Amino acid sequence: MRNITLAAAVLGVALSIGSAKAAVLTYSDTVPTQLTNFDSAFSLPLFDAVANNGTLTSVKFTLSGVATGSISFENFAASSATITTQLSAVLTLSRPGGGATIVITTPIANNSDSVTSFDGTIDFGGTSGRTYSGINASDSDEATLTDGVDLALFTGTGSILLPISAVANSSATGSGNIINQFNTNAGATVTVEYTYTPNVVVPEPLGLSLLGAGLLGLGIVRARRKA
Repeated sequence: MRNITLAAAVLGVALSIGSAKAAVLTYSDTVPTQLTNFDSAFSLPLFDAVANNGTLTSVKFTLSGVATGSISFENFAASSATITTQLSAVLTLSRPGGGATIVITTPIANNSDSVTSFDGTIDFGGTSGRTYSGINASDSDEATLTDGVDLALFTGTGSILLPISAVANSSATGSGNIINQFNTNAGATVTVEYTYTPNVVVPEPLGLSLLGAGLLGLGIVRARRKA
């Protein structure tokens, strides 16, 4: 009975020390900043279960987006007003083939201006208008997929194309009579993290040492019993 107990203890220590640890592979791709509205795609490597000798457990996406451009407005009303303007784009990362949305990010730049009634000239300046150029906004959002269908979608060889769309969402409010112009550009970078568990458990050196010591002890006990 003592032999069995010792063997079980040694085996338990070896397995706990040599147990598989989660590993992560990271890839990224970028769509350059361009005039909205547009549809494009990221190209990312699939998780190769054979090459990595592991099982995929989750896929994490980080979508980082930028919105750049300019805003011009003119208060055309007969009274003063506070005009709020927003330069913004909605960037949507989706599954292939018109599939469901994975993650959305919305970079926004806001301005608020108090202007007079219409000053008589539509020049997007003076006392009743404003012009802003060189606007730059950024945002980042994350999503993690663990469903078996999604894990299968991202497992294989080669690459996967993930659709990315950018839609302008710029606006101006605050006056019943306002003229505005927007130049909205957008771009994005996606980073994907494949977390997986290696299929083969290789005992670490310490685990092997303990296992050897335990087996040696077991042999000594047996030798003494025979003596």
